[in-house]
Amino acid sequence: MAVMMAFEARFNSVYNALQSAVTAAGMDCQRVDDIWVRDHIIQDVVSLIYRASIVICDLTGRNANVFYEMGDCTHAW
Repeated sequence: MAVMMAFEARFNSVYNALQSAVTAAGMDCQRVDDIWVRDHIIQDVVSLIYRASIVICDLTGRNANVFYEMGDCTHAW
């Protein structure tokens, strides 16, 4: 499972709750800042989206990057 959301400290509790629920359901949960493999973060975002069977997008705060990533999800399937 992939989570697209802002990387702000005020949202850490939301991500932690998602991780706990997903783990309890027997799945893995990742946010792109858990990866940092490639030189450009957008490459990691696209890779994470395409590998995920489920993508959760938290639009709280109207983060433009998350809106972009959500749009990317619609092209992945």
